[in-house]
Amino acid sequence: MGYNDTPAEIHHIKKGMMSKRSTHYETIPLCPYHHRTSNEAYHHNSKEFTQKWGTQEELLKETLIMIYGKDKIQQG
Repeated sequence: MGYNDTPAEIHHIKKGMMSKRSTHYETIPLCPYHHRTSNEAYHHNSKEFTQKWGTQEELLKETLIMIYGKDKIQQG
């Protein structure tokens, strides 16, 4: 949501049909509210979370752009 001083919890993105947990390199920061403690949290309702905020892969790409810059992240 753009609140710079919000504490983050590490969320390992899920991949594939079996929802296998990803590596430690494929994580996104989520505040506790959006990670696990509210009705909008990923672990409470992943479908609603995804509709509102985007897929885990999209959020990972956005996170990597914030860290490394757009020119360092491959498109696609």
